[in-house]
Amino acid sequence: MENFTYDPQSDTVRILLDLKENHRGTKDMHGGIIAFMVDAASGALAFTKANEDEYPVTESNFIEYISRAVFGKGPVRAVSRLAKRTGRKCTITTTLYQGDKVVAIGTSIVSLVSAKTLERLDRKKASST
Repeated sequence: MENFTYDPQSDTVRILLDLKENHRGTKDMHGGIIAFMVDAASGALAFTKANEDEYPVTESNFIEYISRAVFGKGPVRAVSRLAKRTGRKCTITTTLYQGDKVVAIGTSIVSLVSAKTLERLDRKKASST
């Protein structure tokens, strides 16, 4: 990523991506790159909500693809904002733009999980394999 920032004033995470050939799907920006930008930006914003001993774990991402991100029309910008927080669960909305045009809107559910819980899950997983 060329530009990955957190702005505490607006409480947003922003990612700026200049489209390159390896970001291409059949014609335009690959949907997987859009999904990656939603997940990366929402996860980074969730980190800003976590306590020192908590880590964000994505439960789900729903992405609505609205318009094409066209090569040669400028970079794609992702902006993540906290929509709602209930306890350790964050709902984060990420909007992707190319210029003023909305390319996609993602809604992510991210849980803030304690380090102890992650260790317990790792042990459980290791013992089941």
